[in-house]
Amino acid sequence: MILKNFLRELDRICPFNYQEDFDNSGLQVGDENSQCQSLLLAFDFTEEVLEEAIKKHNDTIITHHPFLFNAIKQVHTQNWQGKMIYKLIKNNIALVALHTNLDKIDYGVNMKLAADIGLIKTEVLLPEESGCGLGAIGDLPSPLPLADLIPLIKEKLGQPCLKFTGNKDKIIKRVAMVGGAGAEFLDTAQEKGADLYLSSDFKYHDAQKSQNIEMPIIDAGHFGTEAGVIPALAEKLKIEFPELNIQVSENMKDYWQYI
Repeated sequence: MILKNFLRELDRICPFNYQEDFDNSGLQVGDENSQCQSLLLAFDFTEEVLEEAIKKHNDTIITHHPFLFNAIKQVHTQNWQGKMIYKLIKNNIALVALHTNLDKIDYGVNMKLAADIGLIKTEVLLPEESGCGLGAIGDLPSPLPLADLIPLIKEKLGQPCLKFTGNKDKIIKRVAMVGGAGAEFLDTAQEKGADLYLSSDFKYHDAQKSQNIEMPIIDAGHFGTEAGVIPALAEKLKIEFPELNIQVSENMKDYWQYI
C-alpha cells in the first residue's frame, strides 16, 4: 500500500480534522509516495522505538504523542530531534501521529480508559458536533467507597501508585475522566454529576480546588491513562488493514519511575 492511500483510509477511521487547533496529528516525517507495509505502534517516538523499527524493518511508525509539536529551527545530527529525523529519512521510515483525534473517537483513549475500569452507560464528557469529543463519563456497575475503588483502578491501569484527594469513605457511582492532562475539565466533571474525576498531571492547587468543591480526583499518570489505547488501536488497524504487518512496540514505558 502507498502511504498516502493508507493515510486516506486512516483519516476515515480516525479523522485528522477531529484534532484540536493546537495539535499536530498526521504525517510528521516521510514521503507520502513511499510504501506502507509494516507498521510499529508506540505511545511516544523515542530512540528505543526507532531502533526497534529499524531492526524489525518497519516502514511506518505511528505514535500517540506527536514528535514534532513545537517549531524547530534546525535539523542536524548535533541535537536529539535532528538526529532522529535524519535517521528516519535515512532508513525510509515514515512517522505519523494520532493525538487528540485519537482521544475523541469511540474506540480511542477515553472510551478505552472507561472500559478498562469497567464503566457502564458511558458517554462523551465534552461532546462535539461530530458526536465524538473529549473525555468520558459513566457509571460503575455497583457503587463503591473511594477507598475500594482506588486499588481497583490501580490494578486495571497497571500503575504502581496513584495520587488522590477526597474522603476515602465517599461512595462513588458516577466517574468522569479525561486521559492525559485534563485538570481544566474538573468543573465540567462536577457539572455533569460525577462523584469522581480521573485524569493526570494535576498540580498542587488543582488538588486544593478539588477539596474546596468536594470533588475527589485521582491522578493515574499521563502514561497510565493513555497508553492502553495503543494495543486497542493495533487491533482496530489489523481489522481494517489485514494485508499490513502491524506490531505494538516492545519499548513503551512511563518516563516516571516510582520507589
